[in-house]
Amino acid sequence: MKKFAFRLEPLLKIRSEKTAEAKDMLGQAMQVRIAKERTIAEKKQYSLELQKKGVHETKISVQELAANFHHLRAVAEEIKQLEKEHAQVLEIESLRRGILSEAMKQEKVLDKLKEKKKEQFLKDVAHEENALLEDIAQRRVSR
Repeated sequence: MKKFAFRLEPLLKIRSEKTAEAKDMLGQAMQVRIAKERTIAEKKQYSLELQKKGVHETKISVQELAANFHHLRAVAEEIKQLEKEHAQVLEIESLRRGILSEAMKQEKVLDKLKEKKKEQFLKDVAHEENALLEDIAQRRVSR
């Protein structure tokens, strides 16, 4: 019996590798996003703690008050910078999600083509076997 061979198998393998690579790249972007979100949350929590600390202290010098104010402002600026970076990471993640989607589409097209070719091959093999069996039956009948 013949064995099915898909001519575009090397291309399908390349597309599968591209899909796997795109998944890895998206996973890395997601990890960076999650880490950035965690850092932002920690900084916001730290800022709240600093604000609460400043409110509860009744005896505080002007210098300490000014230092706390400047430190709070620096933390707020750091949070803004982290949020800008977070937006960039979200953009990168979105782009990588699109790349993955496209890679998956290309791989799926070849998979569908392979399946159709395999079905056609199996039909052809079945047709050949039926023709061979009919030929054998004809020969026996004619004897």
